[in-house]
Amino acid sequence: MVKAVKLRIFIVPHWHFDALWQLNFEEYFNITVRNLIDLLEFLDLEPEYRFNLDQSIYVEEFMRRFPELIGKLKEAIKRGLIEPVCSGFTQPDSNIPSGEFLVRN
Repeated sequence: MVKAVKLRIFIVPHWHFDALWQLNFEEYFNITVRNLIDLLEFLDLEPEYRFNLDQSIYVEEFMRRFPELIGKLKEAIKRGLIEPVCSGFTQPDSNIPSGEFLVRN
């Protein structure tokens, strides 16, 4: 007989927008900014919520344009509410480019 094991499953959302794909950077950035500001406000309401944030290109630009929100973003990261993932400037398509492209990214 197999012993039942109690599992704890985490569902951690994130969004992803290519920096340049069907829209230009500014259009994707505007979408990202709205989402990120909404996320920071939502985290105040739901302290158990967690989120993965990829692509530092958007975070860097967000911090440049919205310096008044840097503290709130850093605090959310420090508290583990937002987890930076990927650690790349952009999140590369790993099914198409060469290994050199992945290293340079």
